[in-house]
Amino acid sequence: MSPPRDVSAGRPKIYLPTGPARYSGLEVDTPLLFLFYHVEKTAGSAVMKWLHKLVSVHDRDLGNLTPRLTSLYDFTHTSCLLSQHGDLFPGYAKLWDERRCSVPHPPPWQRSATAAEFHAYTKKRYWEDFVPVLPQLRAKYAAANGTVITVTLLREPISHIMSAYKMWPPSQRCKAGGSCDASFCSAVDAARPKRGARCSAVQPCSPADCPTAGKHALPLPWWLPRAIGLQAGSLTLDSWPNKHIGFHNLRGCQVTAADCP
Repeated sequence: MSPPRDVSAGRPKIYLPTGPARYSGLEVDTPLLFLFYHVEKTAGSAVMKWLHKLVSVHDRDLGNLTPRLTSLYDFTHTSCLLSQHGDLFPGYAKLWDERRCSVPHPPPWQRSATAAEFHAYTKKRYWEDFVPVLPQLRAKYAAANGTVITVTLLREPISHIMSAYKMWPPSQRCKAGGSCDASFCSAVDAARPKRGARCSAVQPCSPADCPTAGKHALPLPWWLPRAIGLQAGSLTLDSWPNKHIGFHNLRGCQVTAADCP
């Protein structure tokens, strides 16, 4: 993700990732909680820019705005949301931080329209912390005549795979003379050689492949079989895109013989 641009000279705003959580002061009659699960390379940043418009009271280009959201917590500030619901997340109840969450105290959720993003490392927080209590959270909002909405975006698989490869191509680190570091191989397949061993047996690592020492992108045809189900993996696992693999295993039933018919 690109760093925020300097907007002091009137250049276009880039909202992510910047500063503390966003707060507009809006109060609503019925509470809303909008949970956005941001799968990488599916236009999630565009959604977040749109949400920033909804929580803003002023925009450099559009002028004064009428906010439609009380608070917006991007993926770096999801702890503010958990602290706001400390009854369901007691471990976060006392972790509200004005410097990060923008206001001295959690806004009353009963009078708030709140949006939160789970992305990158906070997808793990979504699955481990949020999903187990979603039924209680929905019941809590329903009792106040409110709504909890969970949303994600998916993309046509071929364009998604190509976009992911262009941004995060899997790589191998080559040493002089065609010897390569197998750390990537061991990350995607436990059967590959251990770190520091030659990986030429499973991925060509000849002087032609590694003309110079350093980090080199692996060829797209080598990665494609491992990218099948990439979005399904992101919806199920908490580690993508670190391992750059989809929701499947190349070794199939050999992984757990007990699961084989």
